[in-house]
Amino acid sequence: MREGCPALADALDAFLDDVGIRLAPLTRVTYERNLRRLRALEELSTRHPKLDSLEDEQTQIQTREEMSTPLSALTDSACRAMIAQRVRQGQAPRTVNTFAGALMAFCRFCREQGWMFEDPMAHVSTPKIEQKPHRYLSVAEIERV
Repeated sequence: MREGCPALADALDAFLDDVGIRLAPLTRVTYERNLRRLRALEELSTRHPKLDSLEDEQTQIQTREEMSTPLSALTDSACRAMIAQRVRQGQAPRTVNTFAGALMAFCRFCREQGWMFEDPMAHVSTPKIEQKPHRYLSVAEIERV
């Protein structure tokens, strides 16, 4: 990671803004829905009883910024864990791969911005999707149509 690298939530916002400009609106919605878990991770790290007890709003903001999740927390082991969790939850391979694709796009964006030196998804494997054989209509089925 480089110095001046944004927090995870800020990098996500920048990515989604960029996707919203360059790609179809539905693509942005898909990425946002799939990367919501990363935002939840960020929100959990910034919720702390200490923040609620601080009276000074400026102190709350400064403390929240200090506690925000750094982009460097997005490691290959963290990516593997997120994918493995989805597999354990019984999500379909295509659903897991859609999440992995959004995560790959986000990591690529962060590398292009100079916020990451290496892609944490580079060596992460995803579930294989079973290819079903094509089913052709029988003569009787064709005659019924």
